[in-house]
Amino acid sequence: MSELLAQHHKTVAVSWSHGDLVASNVLEGPGGYRLVDWEHSGEAPVMIDAAKLHLFSRDPRRTVDDILRVWSRLPGTLEPAEQLLLAHGWLMSGSTRRLTVLRGHAREDVYRRQLARQADRMEQLVDVL
Repeated sequence: MSELLAQHHKTVAVSWSHGDLVASNVLEGPGGYRLVDWEHSGEAPVMIDAAKLHLFSRDPRRTVDDILRVWSRLPGTLEPAEQLLLAHGWLMSGSTRRLTVLRGHAREDVYRRQLARQADRMEQLVDVL
């Protein structure tokens, strides 16, 4: 991870992002897929959406393989796997605040399991690098 952070001269790809790209926000219809629930959308690293898909995937290995197969590296940016790893780290960076808010709430245990799953997904990416 320290080698990754040392590449400060490289950037991550940024675009308009859904912001909460989880399966329940992807609907399949006769015309294909539609994304709904856009209230968290805005300009962000594109791998934030990919990290959410990876985090909640039933088949995380396949999901990361698909993400890395279709995402091209843009000039001056980190490798897609590195960007995905950083996106997971960014998503986890707010965990202390979120756990404080959830203390004693029924969703606290759910969120703790999500954090453990996210750490596993990050470990999987480190193996890819």
